[in-house]
Amino acid sequence: MRNTGIVARSAAVAAALALVVAACSGDDEGATSETGATLDRVAFVQPLPASPLYFPSLVAEELGFFAEEGIEAVLLTAGDITEVALLDQGDADVAFTGFSEVIAGLNAGFDFRVIWDGYHRAVEGVVVPMDSPIMSMD
Repeated sequence: MRNTGIVARSAAVAAALALVVAACSGDDEGATSETGATLDRVAFVQPLPASPLYFPSLVAEELGFFAEEGIEAVLLTAGDITEVALLDQGDADVAFTGFSEVIAGLNAGFDFRVIWDGYHRAVEGVVVPMDSPIMSMD
């Protein structure tokens, strides 16, 4: 059951993401939870809407991890404006962005900091068939 491991790891990452977002959440009050508690509204921006790269945020939303942490997550897609530009404009509270956007934002003088590197294990890569004689990039 290989998928069970993937789901478990994704859920763990989603829970960690929810905690990071909770630590970064602003004072904006959003919706209420099932118990009637007010949730902190946090705008979370990512480059693509439903990509495997951003699976943890989608899992966290679907499984209610954000609400469990007292967060009303507003999941945004950057579109034509970069993620760090949305942070700089105040339209997003948290961004999941790539290295090039971080460097471009820092060079442009945007005021933000990197608090977690979510790309330590990418979902894409160079692949060959299982029976291929190619074993490395060398």
